[in-house]
Amino acid sequence: MKKITLTFVLLFSLFAMACNDTSGSKDENGEKKTEETSNKISVSDNPCDLINADDMRTLLNVGAEFEISIEAKDYTFPACSFRWEDGKVIKSMEVGGRSMSVDMPSEVMVVLVKEANEAKFERSTSVYKDGVSVDGLADEAMWGEAMSQLSFRKGSIMMHVNVKVDNDSAVNKDNAMKIAEFLIEKL
Repeated sequence: MKKITLTFVLLFSLFAMACNDTSGSKDENGEKKTEETSNKISVSDNPCDLINADDMRTLLNVGAEFEISIEAKDYTFPACSFRWEDGKVIKSMEVGGRSMSVDMPSEVMVVLVKEANEAKFERSTSVYKDGVSVDGLADEAMWGEAMSQLSFRKGSIMMHVNVKVDNDSAVNKDNAMKIAEFLIEKL
């Protein structure tokens, strides 16, 4: 009698496991993916894994004589900063009634935001006082001249590309577009 009960319990357990829905795939946490999560792009948590100094040197035509330093930062969202001293960014200011010019390093910062959607993109870019939509780049994109920043969203990934490599905003925008197009290809 005990063998029959044990066999019945074993068969019932196997039947129950077989009936369990295993047709869907699971995410990295072992949770079943829904249609919404299965459409998400898989990307590293560090934007420095998507673009490096050699990529930056090539994209922005930075001479080999300039050392590019890289720093991974973790603000609200992970960021990757690139800096080099090429004398192209000059900040003018007035100190004690005298005009001064100070050489600033050229700098690019890439910020990565996961689990973004249209509403998050809109909220994020609402701080652009002079924001202009950029057509044809990812699902949506916006350039802010005052911030010298291009933000774009592709699927559930949003990135901010802050570029200060020249005093000319058009040059910064052009370079931000090159970087964004490079990053989009990686997504």
